[in-house]
Amino acid sequence: MSSGSPTLLLAIGIPAAVVTFLIALFAFIITMVRRRFAQARAALEHEGIALESGPRWMTIHYSSFRARGMRIGAGVNKTRGSLVLTRQGRIILMPGFQGRYWLVPPNITVGIAEDGRLHIHCDRPSGEGASGSIDYRIAMPEAAAWMTTLTQAGARPLAG
Repeated sequence: MSSGSPTLLLAIGIPAAVVTFLIALFAFIITMVRRRFAQARAALEHEGIALESGPRWMTIHYSSFRARGMRIGAGVNKTRGSLVLTRQGRIILMPGFQGRYWLVPPNITVGIAEDGRLHIHCDRPSGEGASGSIDYRIAMPEAAAWMTTLTQAGARPLAG
């Protein structure tokens, strides 16, 4: 055996081990995220889904916002998810922040923004110590139907 063999084994073995570890780690993370999403989805289906937006891009503005595991003094987040209105009147973002906080129609104002996006604003989020202000802007063709449904559920229309 030549003296270059161990070097060659190390040059191939270490990167291969790192890549194998990373693949296993990502597979574990993806499995856990899918499991968490399935559990949250099952809980929502048990509660009953009244309306669901389907996957949409949305912009979320936070101001002095707190929920379990989250503290955001001021911030903007762009994410993709489904907005779900349950039969019990909870508004939840899926996947994403399920279990941390939710919105209820009597605590929100809703309207159509100048650019046609659904605009949901809440100064009193519910659940697990949530507080502060949260503002959703969601581009969807059925924004007017969502606004009508939410106002019928008790949401106040946005002024302006």
